[in-house]
Amino acid sequence: RRDVELIESQVELARQCEREGKKELSYRILGNAHEDVVTALETYLKTIFRFLVKARLPAEAEALTQKKAVGNRFQNIERAKELFEKLGLDPFADLNPEDLKCLRLNIEKRHVLGHNLSIADETFSQLGGSEDPGETVTLIADDTVQFARIASEVVRRLEETCPEFLPSAHPAQ
Repeated sequence: RRDVELIESQVELARQCEREGKKELSYRILGNAHEDVVTALETYLKTIFRFLVKARLPAEAEALTQKKAVGNRFQNIERAKELFEKLGLDPFADLNPEDLKCLRLNIEKRHVLGHNLSIADETFSQLGGSEDPGETVTLIADDTVQFARIASEVVRRLEETCPEFLPSAHPAQ
């Protein structure tokens, strides 16, 4: 929730800059907010995965959680699903098709923002981006907030479905 609130604050700051005619600064702030969503989602999923592997598969924990085995797989829905399958989980299973599409497109959009100077490439265009290769990727404040809320929902649902996170798993001392 804290990350979503901070991202919403960044989006509001971007809107304020836009109203003041500072379009490039607005775009930059909105882009940073968008990247923060992916960073937060990746960090939470990676942390939860490592925790659950250690709890459920202790004999395999070292091999499954080392940096080389995990890498940046949580920046991609399919690769994240593959890792969580080892635990019998799919963090994205409860998303409706529209939210899943939004999540997938925005995760890919982050790659374009962070690595392509916001210029769409063929891969992004093929995934459903509205921009053709060579065009600047559009960032919309409301879409960034929606992206943050969907990502937060993925983490929340994952935490709610794992008995390891229930209060009864950690009795009061």
